[in-house]
Amino acid sequence: MRNWEQYFRDRLSVRGQYYMAKQEMHGNIAFMIFKSQQNTNETTIEIRILKNGDLLSLEFINPKTPGFTKQQQQELSYKYSYASFVESGVEYNETNVKHFEKFFIEGLRGTEIQYIKRGKIIQSDVFQYYGIDTQSPYGISVTLAPLSFIEKLKTLFIKRDKFYDTKQEIQLSQVFSGL
Repeated sequence: MRNWEQYFRDRLSVRGQYYMAKQEMHGNIAFMIFKSQQNTNETTIEIRILKNGDLLSLEFINPKTPGFTKQQQQELSYKYSYASFVESGVEYNETNVKHFEKFFIEGLRGTEIQYIKRGKIIQSDVFQYYGIDTQSPYGISVTLAPLSFIEKLKTLFIKRDKFYDTKQEIQLSQVFSGL
């Protein structure tokens, strides 16, 4: 019988794009880390699987998108399509495998808009497309650098474009375009 561990190992290394750089157990959680075979690709894929075999998280880590990385680290996968927050983990079954197959074909879809002040990314807005909806992205704002009390007050009264020096937009497909 196949499981998430075998699935990700096979799927990520099928074309030689990624290799398993590390695998270890921490308590009840198995950690798998995959790195790109290409020196130009800085994306690392981190997977956490519960001892019972359920998938806890799948994260795409890239230094160019710290807001997206932080947003992923704040999320966990839950059973029953997020209807219940009682049990963590996504079960290995045909429906869930089909979801990941589609994802691995399409890659990440969305953008990260980074707000930069004095050369440092202060905040990012991450917009992702989920499912078949390509018109209405789901957005989340992620604060990356702690703001002083005065800076927080300024953000309430000053337009965002006046508070930051520059902004840049990064397509999440640059982090992971699919296999």
